Amino acid sequence: MALEALYDEYARYYDLLYSFKNYQQEVIEVQSIIDKYRTSTGIDLLEVGCGTGQHLKYYKEHYTCTGVDLNAGMLAIAREQLPDVPFYEQDMVQLNLNQQFDVISSLFSSIGYVANQHDLVTTFAAMAAHLKTGGVLVIEPWLTPSGFTPGFIHMTTYESEDVKIARMGLSEARGNTCLLDMHYLVAEKGKGVTTWVDRNELTMYEISELVEMLESVGLQVHVEELGFTKRGLIVGIKK
Repeated sequence: MALEALYDEYARYYDLLYSFKNYQQEVIEVQSIIDKYRTSTGIDLLEVGCGTGQHLKYYKEHYTCTGVDLNAGMLAIAREQLPDVPFYEQDMVQLNLNQQFDVISSLFSSIGYVANQHDLVTTFAAMAAHLKTGGVLVIEPWLTPSGFTPGFIHMTTYESEDVKIARMGLSEARGNTCLLDMHYLVAEKGKGVTTWVDRNELTMYEISELVEMLESVGLQVHVEELGFTKRGLIVGIKK
């Protein structure tokens, strides 16, 4: 099954598998970083790679929010849950909303899905163009080549009375690309058992490389070391 069709059909299982994530606490941590660096005075926020809108549920308590994602299935859920938030189906490489924001966030390592350095610089340039002067960009990076562990086994499960899900995967590397085939097994009451494989290809960069790319598009860059997944958070400020 193609990735796009897979997420269109199974997007709701995504939130079940990640029900362990504390989105509210993550937003609190990001908010502290925003307050540390931002000098613009507006409250417009853009979430790039917003998925089903789980972070936006909490961002919207403080900001006028907008969400962008490439996947229609994810956006359908986001629109259902947050009908007052505008969502746009766009590739972040071609981001074009004709609007500027005080805050842009891109979490959960969404930038890892940008295929190559040229496209990532293009993505960062588009994000910078959408920032107001004094605004901040907060990015959660993907794994670094030096921090990657080949052969690492992933397992996530979810269980309720009506749905049981198991997802397993094994990480491998090809150059600076992380290859991750995620095998899903879903049993749902009244629907039987379904299996599928979701191939993920994520590009790995050292943090220093990401900093250099962000600086090349005119942003002042700071690195917050830990972050909520221990991958750090990278902050770009538009001066």
